[in-house]
Amino acid sequence: MYLKRIVIACVTTLLFCAFANAQKLVFNFPLFVNQQLKQTRPDSTRVKLLLEFAISYLDKSVSSPKNIDSALTCYYYAQTLSNQIHLVKWQMECLKFKALYFIKVSDYKQGEESFMKVISYYHTTGNIMIEANNWMEFGDNLPGENLTLFEKKIKCFRHAASLYHQLNNVLKETDAEKMVADVHLNQGKLDLAHHELIGILAKYKSLKYKKLEKTYYLLGAISALKGDLQNELFYSIETIKSMEASADTTDAELYYFKLGSTYLKLGSYANSVIYFKKALNCLPPNDYEFFVDLQEIVQVLIAQHKPKEALAYLQSRLGQVTADNNGRYRQDMCLANCYEALAEYKKAEYYYLRMNRESELDYQRKLNPDESRILDLKRVCDFYILTRQYEKARPFLVQIINHPKKLISTVIFSQIEFIQFKLDSASGNYFSALKHYERHKNLTDSMFSATKSKQIAELMVKFESEKKR
Repeated sequence: MYLKRIVIACVTTLLFCAFANAQKLVFNFPLFVNQQLKQTRPDSTRVKLLLEFAISYLDKSVSSPKNIDSALTCYYYAQTLSNQIHLVKWQMECLKFKALYFIKVSDYKQGEESFMKVISYYHTTGNIMIEANNWMEFGDNLPGENLTLFEKKIKCFRHAASLYHQLNNVLKETDAEKMVADVHLNQGKLDLAHHELIGILAKYKSLKYKKLEKTYYLLGAISALKGDLQNELFYSIETIKSMEASADTTDAELYYFKLGSTYLKLGSYANSVIYFKKALNCLPPNDYEFFVDLQEIVQVLIAQHKPKEALAYLQSRLGQVTADNNGRYRQDMCLANCYEALAEYKKAEYYYLRMNRESELDYQRKLNPDESRILDLKRVCDFYILTRQYEKARPFLVQIINHPKKLISTVIFSQIEFIQFKLDSASGNYFSALKHYERHKNLTDSMFSATKSKQIAELMVKFESEKKR
């Protein structure tokens, strides 16, 4: 979701041209790759291994630009070897890697051209299943945060669904329909996405398909954006149940994090920290999401009035890792939160402002979605309101008001109204303050009511009781 690196197009072209006559080149592989290659013969097994390494390095390219070089080296050797032994299947896989590379560096035109060559080959040879699978892969690899690519993603998934339908493969057709619903969610078409996902869930159940966690997760995401905390909790719990029943823990970190976040919104701090820690334990140190999970645990401990414990926990975990730029942004936020709670305001301000600069850079690089950026601005704003530095808070509020608000949850809108109420009250603009307070209360009341609160509490108790059996 976060990993995208922009590389200048002319450099990309030069790199591919430089390796056009790859047979004459000496390939300099990383030591680990060399060790693995020595255990294989120069056949399809080696090509497969090279492409696996190429994709792995490409996935890690944001954390270290050297990984791009390693990815390309593995790719060029795989391409050369597949041409030498005339393996069309692996020539197509090499071409697909080339497409993935171009998409990774934001050259979507050349990425599409390469993918279409692969798709056309399988269409011409009549291999409908592999053609469909490549449509799915093409759509899935187009970045979900790029608004201009939404319709292209939908087109890819619908092509795949149509081909699966021809094969009477209802399960894969339903998978493709789920991907369309996911794009509709990202477009902000929440009612349409919800309607589609409810139908998809029914189809999966009719097929006796057990891996329902992704569908439940998407329904929970829609509920969160609508401010429907009761259904957000229900679907988050169902996500965990389904994941544990299917024993597929591929996205365990994401699902545990989602349930932890939902509990946090509901003020259930003890449950929240349990699931944030579960999420954290799914990740290797230095992973970007490691720092996101760490940040949430710190916030929960602070909410429980344990700032010293929060700082000690933070420092103990930070001693185990080396953060990149993204990690430092999260570290600074955690440190700011801790020092604010400890009333060490000078330190807190230093880390908040440094965090905000890093957050803005991440947003410009498309590594930080709208809601995360707004939350970062809100944190600085809240700090200045807490310390009664109202004039310092106002520029951050202005940025929040002027910021794009695609896929912003009702909870965030409610909090923005409350900030405006506080600042207007502090400046004596009571009429405007009252309007903002009323909006804040209406939004909050829409999320919490006596009936909803009771149902949410019952759902929480039922789930946690089941876990203890």
